[in-house]
Amino acid sequence: MSHQANYLGRYALALQLARAAREGARGRATPRTMAMFTIHEARALASMRDERGLTRAMRTAEGHFAQAAGHDDPSWLSYFDEPEMLGEFAHCFRDVERPVQAIEHATAAIETSDAGYARTLAFVRLVLAEAHLQHGDLDQALRMASEALTAAQPLQSGRVVRYLQDFDRSLPERGPAVATFRNALTAAIED
Repeated sequence: MSHQANYLGRYALALQLARAAREGARGRATPRTMAMFTIHEARALASMRDERGLTRAMRTAEGHFAQAAGHDDPSWLSYFDEPEMLGEFAHCFRDVERPVQAIEHATAAIETSDAGYARTLAFVRLVLAEAHLQHGDLDQALRMASEALTAAQPLQSGRVVRYLQDFDRSLPERGPAVATFRNALTAAIED
């Protein structure tokens, strides 16, 4: 619920839900579960631009995750592996406009992720594209966004479409490479 609230722009609620999950599970949940709850707290803090709180939450999530091996996690948590956590960190760094760290974490997430997680990889590639744009590298940003667009075909996820549209809105208004990307995006959305 915290993840969804953050996606909908209800950051204070996202923070409250993540903290309630973490506090309610303290002493009962596996370290991996606690890492996931804490990373959602970090995502909300990043959205709120609370860098001090974000840093603390990320360190706590890393600490929980470091203890995760050997625990019997619930089956619904099987997706939450190291590449997933790296991708979440990349989101956080992008949101607080720290593009170098966002690029580093997104790249590591993509390189180590299971190719079967196509939708997650599309999100991370778009975070990477936005981080490159924040860093001033339009060509690399468009390359990553184009890879995400191609990999996400057909566009069946409303969240992927929203990430693509958010990226598009952050682009400069003119230029042949921008026009090429926008044409590809329009064609993909219309399909």
